[in-house]
Formats: sequence, C-alpha cells, structure tokens
Amino acid sequence: MDTQTQQKTDRKAYLDYLRILATFAVIFLHVSGSAKGEADVNTFYWQVLNFLEGSVRWGVPVFVMISGALFLNREIPVKKVYTSYVLRMVVAFFVWSFIYAVIRKGTIYEKLELFLCGEFHMWFIPMITGIYICLPFVKPLVSKEKTIKYFMLISFIFVFVIPEIIRLISDFGGELSTTLAGDLGKTIDNMNMGKLVGYMSIFVLGFYLDKLDMSGYKCIVIYLLGASGFLFTIMLTAMVSLKTQQSSNDYFGYHTVNVLFEAVLIFVLLKKTCLKNERINALVARISKCCFGIYLVHPLSWALVRKIYLISGVSSDAVVYVFITSVSVFLISLFVSWILNFIPYVGRYVV
Repeated sequence: MDTQTQQKTDRKAYLDYLRILATFAVIFLHVSGSAKGEADVNTFYWQVLNFLEGSVRWGVPVFVMISGALFLNREIPVKKVYTSYVLRMVVAFFVWSFIYAVIRKGTIYEKLELFLCGEFHMWFIPMITGIYICLPFVKPLVSKEKTIKYFMLISFIFVFVIPEIIRLISDFGGELSTTLAGDLGKTIDNMNMGKLVGYMSIFVLGFYLDKLDMSGYKCIVIYLLGASGFLFTIMLTAMVSLKTQQSSNDYFGYHTVNVLFEAVLIFVLLKKTCLKNERINALVARISKCCFGIYLVHPLSWALVRKIYLISGVSSDAVVYVFITSVSVFLISLFVSWILNFIPYVGRYVV
C-alpha cells in the first residue's frame, strides 16, 4: 500500500488503479462480511451477501502483490528500508492504534491491548513491515528466474495446495479420511511453511506477474483459473455454511488456492486494460497516494455512516446496503486522507 516507492519517471499507472480498487474491495469486504455475520445462512439474503463478500476476497493479496511489484523492481539500501519504509509503518501503526484505543470503549487493560495489537484491520501493517525487513535477502532471491519459479512452486504446494486439499477432505470427506487429513495437517503445520513463505510468496508473485509477458495462452489460462477461483470461493463457502448451519470462512482465507487465483486474475486484468489517458492517470495517482490513509481511517468512517443512515445489514436490501455504505465510507475516508496528506510529517509518516 506504500506509494512512496514509485518514482514519477517510471510510474506504472495500472498499479495505481489496482491500489484504489483493492482499497475499495477491502472496505466492501468488511461491510458485506459484517452484514453476512448477522444473517441466517438458510436465507437468500445470506447467499447474496456471501456472493458479494466472496467476490472481493482478493483485496489484501493484491495489496501485497502491488508492494512486490514496486519494491523488488528497485535497489533499496538497507538503511533506507528502515529509515523510510519500516519507520513509516511503525509510526503509522502506533499513532492509529493510540487513536482507536482512545476512541473505543473498554477498560484500561483493553485499551492497552488495542494499542499494542491495533484495530481489527491493522494486522496488515506488522505483516507488510515484516516483509520490508526481509527485503535485503529477498532481493537476491528474485535475481534469477529459476530461483523465483522454485520459490513460488514450493510456496504454492505447501502454503496453498496441500492445506486446501486437507480442508476439502475435512469438510466433505468421510470419518477416516477426515481423521487422516487432520493428522497430515498437523505435520504440515509443524513445518511452519506458512509463516516462512506465506505472504512473502504473494509479494514475490506480484513482482513476477509485473515482469511476465501476458500475451497469448497465458492470459486465457489466468482468466479461466481466476473465474474458477471466484466460483469456488462462493460455492464452497455456501456449501460448508449450509452443512454446518453457521457462516464459514474456511475458503475465504488469503492462503487459499481459490482466493489466490482471484487475486492473480484482478492483477493481470488491470495490467492489461489500464487506461492510457495521462490526465485521468494523474488524478488516479493522487487518489492512489491517499489509499493507505483510507485503509487506516475507514472503520471510523464506517461508524459515522452507520449513525447517519441508521440502517444495519439485515434491515435493508443487501446489494443496496453494501454498495451505498461502501461507497460512502470510501469517499469520506478519501476526504480525510486527502486533508491529512497536506499536513507536514503526518502525510509522510501517518497516512
């Protein structure tokens, strides 16, 4: 989400479009997911909300892929990694954690816990900070295409494919197969591959897709896999939820094959179809610069919108509620972030 890594001379417009779209997707996800959590899984209303939320699960992976496309295309001294990028994330995290801790109701202990852990959406900042810290030894990793492919292959197998197969067996298999799948899952967990290469693999994938020639059959394959990703995300979630009679998020995770395919499709689609109009792209670049601030402030905007509209996700039409709320939250957050970006040091370190 950090925009400071882009240089004006070689700015890639499609990444600005992606950042804005992913920011809106995250807001849309939170609004639709919150409403879905209040609905009965046996209703058509829940199915609509499940469709809406399942259609935007790609938001966070795309954010990580954007960072990979930006950071791994440049030589960044270790000193600058810490004094610029890591410092910015740390300052932003604790400033906003403090703001949310002050605003939220609770005991002193609960407020301290919120200050140290951050609001629900702020988990992203420590995660991306960890990736920034690892940049000095990740950069040599991507210097050779053979090494990149090997890294992405083992990541795909151990972080995405095997856990998803185990999940599918556990949800739809018999008693014996479910038990064996659980045992295999424990063994895979002990390898800690998810922690070792989880989000880093998505980071590297963004760099790889940015460099990849998207002509011919490659695009067709990506589009087909992406479409199947959307379909499986929505259908599998609905099936498991109806089976267990409670909303399931098993196939909504950012390390599922289906959501990964969603993210790759969106990334490639924007790369292929980005507008070439310089004036529009300049405006998009300015909005893109505000996206980190939009992401940070959107829970406050959401609370404000709820008070203004006096509606909840289960008291109005699902599609209307989610779209109106999401657009309103995005625009209010954009306005706030835009103003904050003009304030010295705040624009540089806080948003």
